[in-house]
Amino acid sequence: MRNYNFNFALNETKEIREKICSDIDKIVSYLEGLISGCAVGLWGSFSFGEGRVKEVNNKLEYVDDLDFVVYTNSIVKFFKWNNNKTLKNLNEKLNINAEICVWVKCIPLIKLRLFFCGFPRILNKKGVNIFKEKNIPTIHVYSTYLLKSYYRLFKYVLTNEKHFLRKAYIEVFRSLVFSKKRDKDTFSLKHNLNQLNEYKKILTKEQYRIIECSIESRLSLKTKSEIGYDSISKMKPLYDKLFNKYYRTTSTFSMKYYFKLIKFLLQEKKIPNIFINFSKKRFLIHHYLLQALEKNKKINESYLKKAEDTIKKMCYETNQYKSLEERFSWCIKNLEYIWR
Repeated sequence: MRNYNFNFALNETKEIREKICSDIDKIVSYLEGLISGCAVGLWGSFSFGEGRVKEVNNKLEYVDDLDFVVYTNSIVKFFKWNNNKTLKNLNEKLNINAEICVWVKCIPLIKLRLFFCGFPRILNKKGVNIFKEKNIPTIHVYSTYLLKSYYRLFKYVLTNEKHFLRKAYIEVFRSLVFSKKRDKDTFSLKHNLNQLNEYKKILTKEQYRIIECSIESRLSLKTKSEIGYDSISKMKPLYDKLFNKYYRTTSTFSMKYYFKLIKFLLQEKKIPNIFINFSKKRFLIHHYLLQALEKNKKINESYLKKAEDTIKKMCYETNQYKSLEERFSWCIKNLEYIWR
């Protein structure tokens, strides 16, 4: 078993740690065997010691995903393994009761600032020599966290599952932090809790409380209050502020998305309008849908119509539903296509 010098989970016991280490060893060995000469890094909550697990019938069950990033110096290997089906459903192949996500990244392309590198815990000895953090540009895809936050908030509206709402508010706070500074520890929930005090002047008291409650709940700490649908109207000004900031900016990441969406539309046998700024339109759809959410769970038809019209311009899809709730749901489902 490899020697890992950091914790993986909240409330980690010796027995739980041994099981996690055993599972991670399996995954690392499998990935090393597939992609020779690679660096394998652990990313996400488990890399910060904030992963959640539970034991069911003496078996370990992962509440949070196990996120891995594989780095290679070979552009050929990158194109071979990026989004390769072999890297899907590893939980079944390796008999691990977790959602296992694997991203493959190419270090030369990261150095050209074409991809976000992440800041993982490198798990294999070979990888330490391949992934040297000091040589990697510290790019953060600032806008991605805001878009993720919008999407999770909409998923909460559709499902009423509060974990989506908590994640939405954590991610909008991280988007706020990244708009001010580049700090890789911002990916840590415990660090987020400490960072909150720095943003007291920017956040309202209610926004501060909502974000604090979201982080504490995710860390399984006692919270002073619960958050629900009524929190959306209180958080809207923060979303609007970040939207106005990011909407005006462009980057290599937006260009990358531009080409990805064109490829998707061509595969769907649709002729893309190359004169549309797809990245800005995607932002607009999220913004309109948030504005459509009013108090008492009402939907503003005017903003909903704006979102529908923008989706039509991007994807040539027309909403056939009549009720406001069904039309809103249709927009969210189309966001999944737009996210591709």
